[in-house]
Amino acid sequence: MRNAFILLVLVASLAATAQTNKSTTEPLILRGKLSNSPERKLKVFFYDEHGVVSVDTIFLDTDGTFFLKTYRCTRPQQTGIQQHQTQINDIFVAPGYDLVITGDATNFETLFTSATITGRGATSNRYRQLKNDWYWRHKPDTSWYDLGKKSLVRYAKREKQIHDSLASVAFSGLAPQDDPYVDFFKRSIMLDNSFAQLYYLLAHTNIYQLNAAESEDLVNGNIDRKLVTDMNHETPLTYTREQLMGGNIDRALVTGLSNDAYLTSSYYRTWIVGEYLNYLVRLDYLKEPARKGEDLYSLKKSAQVYSGKVRDLSLYRKMSNEVGSCQSLERLNALGDLFQPYLSYFTDDFYRKSISEQFATRADYLLQTSIGKPAPGFTLKNEHGQAYSLGDFKGKVVYIDFWASWCKPCREETPFLEVVYNQYKNDPRIAFVSISVADGQQAWLNALKKDKPTWLQLIDSEGKVKAAYNANLIPRFVIINKKGEIVNFNAPQPSRKDELLKLLEQEMAL
Repeated sequence: MRNAFILLVLVASLAATAQTNKSTTEPLILRGKLSNSPERKLKVFFYDEHGVVSVDTIFLDTDGTFFLKTYRCTRPQQTGIQQHQTQINDIFVAPGYDLVITGDATNFETLFTSATITGRGATSNRYRQLKNDWYWRHKPDTSWYDLGKKSLVRYAKREKQIHDSLASVAFSGLAPQDDPYVDFFKRSIMLDNSFAQLYYLLAHTNIYQLNAAESEDLVNGNIDRKLVTDMNHETPLTYTREQLMGGNIDRALVTGLSNDAYLTSSYYRTWIVGEYLNYLVRLDYLKEPARKGEDLYSLKKSAQVYSGKVRDLSLYRKMSNEVGSCQSLERLNALGDLFQPYLSYFTDDFYRKSISEQFATRADYLLQTSIGKPAPGFTLKNEHGQAYSLGDFKGKVVYIDFWASWCKPCREETPFLEVVYNQYKNDPRIAFVSISVADGQQAWLNALKKDKPTWLQLIDSEGKVKAAYNANLIPRFVIINKKGEIVNFNAPQPSRKDELLKLLEQEMAL
């Protein structure tokens, strides 16, 4: 009862009145033809002024023709059209654009090389075409994340130089009178190129688990100085290498990288805000290991290193992720206490209200899916089109495996699950069910053909079961008892055989 009371107090304290205005912007129109696409529905993503992503759906006719008129695009931005193997990324869209997109969508490669964009807004998309053409002709033999430190530095600098040159070519000449966003996208792309270079450096320190000195040497010694600006974001700050290597760069980076103007950069917004924070937190952990014991230390660090809208976005993402992945009411209430000091940092009431709503939604979900509660029902089809429902297994213990064809850790569990299944395949007290989530039909079938699992395989084509079981992080395993009640929402994976068999035997014995 106390936990419920704390949660209600938190929700009440977070609630705030938010003003909403209907969009008065022009619509975005996406039309064209993607021939040979195996998909009939594609997703297109837009972010609003708060960085919150919304999704619209493009419906393809049998010949691949499509037309979408949407008001979800309220500002100029990069987006992607995606569904499994049909993907067109880094499209520049804006209110009033009328883009005609064509290509051969047989597979990812054919679409990557054949996609063309014409119509109103095509000028802003010339850079995308030039970059893709260049990449296809000069595909590197080694991925950037496999490069050594020195090779990576050279690669990052060369990529920036090439992409800057391509942008200069793409945006040379006068902008068309019907496109007021060309200059915006040019500035955005130049920022993206600089932040991509920084991202390679930050990511490398984590991928290869560099120590603190090595990490600072790599990042501080190779950062693009243009990113480190004064408080007015006008002139670059200058530091000697001795100052940089002495650790003074962090304070400068905090000033320079916490820049609301940088939020126009897709790379900054999507990657740098989070990756730079992770980099700083990791440095603190390396220098002061005791920091690892501080619950949600990243929130504290985010409040310290960022300001303005950037801090709003960073704190919001951290809080939202914590709430969304919370697995118990006790932890949810603890998060409420931990969040309290940081709620006052938000400069926009939208974020406080949204976190409040997420707390309420998560609390409701946890109450419905707690241990001992009835497991969410489902009816799904196997690879032969035959439908199965959870109710079909009433009276049996059910071990559910949530996976996807593209998930390497998921498929690494398959041989272990085969061993467990073979041990119980003739036991009428238990059933094993694998459910593919966030997957394409053909990719799923291809994986089954390759892996050859012998137990029941189902696919969650509409994502309803994924949502009901919160299977956002996979692989995920769930145990349901003979009464159809949840026993364990995060059951041991098959590779932890002894631990798993102990739980299964306990339930089967009841």
